[in-house]
Amino acid sequence: MKIPFINFKSFAIMAVMACAMAAANAQVLMFDFGPTLATGGSLTNSPYHTANGSFTNTTWNRVQTADVGSGLLWSDGTAATVVALNLGATTTATTSSSTLELANIPSNSNALGTTINTGVYTGSSVGKDGIYTGSTGNARAVGFQLSGLAAGTYDIYLTARNTNTSVAHTQIMFLGASATSGDFVLDGSGMASETLSIAAGTSSATSAWVDNSNYLKMTVVLSSGDVLNLATLGGVAEARGFLNSVQIVAVPEPATWALLAFSLTTVLVLRRREA
Repeated sequence: MKIPFINFKSFAIMAVMACAMAAANAQVLMFDFGPTLATGGSLTNSPYHTANGSFTNTTWNRVQTADVGSGLLWSDGTAATVVALNLGATTTATTSSSTLELANIPSNSNALGTTINTGVYTGSSVGKDGIYTGSTGNARAVGFQLSGLAAGTYDIYLTARNTNTSVAHTQIMFLGASATSGDFVLDGSGMASETLSIAAGTSSATSAWVDNSNYLKMTVVLSSGDVLNLATLGGVAEARGFLNSVQIVAVPEPATWALLAFSLTTVLVLRRREA
């Protein structure tokens, strides 16, 4: 039997390109919280678009004050058929050991932006409008539980800011996974937290998206069947937690990077042989 000729150099180059495309287009869910629909340049004005210059997807799921049990879309516009989002909030004076109640929907969806509305917050920026609950001075957390994601590692990009004020304030992000769905304790088992410190002033940290300055990036690992839990709670100068936007990015499998490394090595070897 005649064995067909295989051009290994072409194969390696194609594998490199395929792996690079897979890494750039890993499954991403993008949530824009609040009443303002992102349009035009705002569709790619986000922390993850800034962190990954090759990422150009533009499909956001707009969420206000209702659960989304079906109809969610991946960032490339395809249906996220098994993924569902369940909003929640706290109802009484909240601390880090309080429980986010999924039966309690956040009460406020607001365009915000009366003070912070330039730079990355201009126009219909996904980082400007948001959802929250309660009135000024009342410590309340808002968040959600997301089910249906495949097992794996996910990077989470969060914008959480009250853009109606120029006062310096903090927002605490709680993130984790659990094997069962239902209410969850903010700093409970399987949860981690990080604090975003937002500088004072209308021009502070508005010209570009910068990690730990105007957004937070955290990582969570999900096992098969796990749900993802996320919440924000205010801290210094702002007691309420805000959700402006969240991007959930699947980290490429280690096997993808192994194939990329193998392919790159093959290309280098073939080039040396040709030299």
